[in-house]
Amino acid sequence: MWAVVFVIMTAAQGVGNTHRGHWIPFWQDACRDGRRNACRNLALIEATTCNNGSGWACNEFGLLLAQRRYVGAGVASALDRRSHESFRRACELGFSLGCENLRLSAVDVGSLRSGAPQLSDYRIVLREGQRPVPDSAFELYQRACRQGFTSACENPAGKAR
Repeated sequence: MWAVVFVIMTAAQGVGNTHRGHWIPFWQDACRDGRRNACRNLALIEATTCNNGSGWACNEFGLLLAQRRYVGAGVASALDRRSHESFRRACELGFSLGCENLRLSAVDVGSLRSGAPQLSDYRIVLREGQRPVPDSAFELYQRACRQGFTSACENPAGKAR
């Protein structure tokens, strides 16, 4: 009986480090859909990934804060300050939209923009538990596409030859 349950859970990706619940696009969709605690989980993942050096994740975390979708972060001024800091970190890490959003965050929050991760970001955001992150750009884009980063599916470096 347990073997059957294990096989079913494995087939549904319910076991191990490759479960969709470890993937950022899964939580982005859940947050957009208004699922309970999804934005909170997304914020935690993006903040951690930002701290690990992903400029893209810093920008996304700043957007989440600016949109006030992260519940429990504090009052509006604290959110604005944290959002500003996230955009600054994104800019420092070389994510150009972070620089643009840093400038815009002071004047027009409605114009803030999201963008696709860079190859260097994928090396950080695509971690799956203890599995090693692929070395080649082709493998990185393939994993990113599999996880739901649609821009990676469109990248020529990620298309099968």
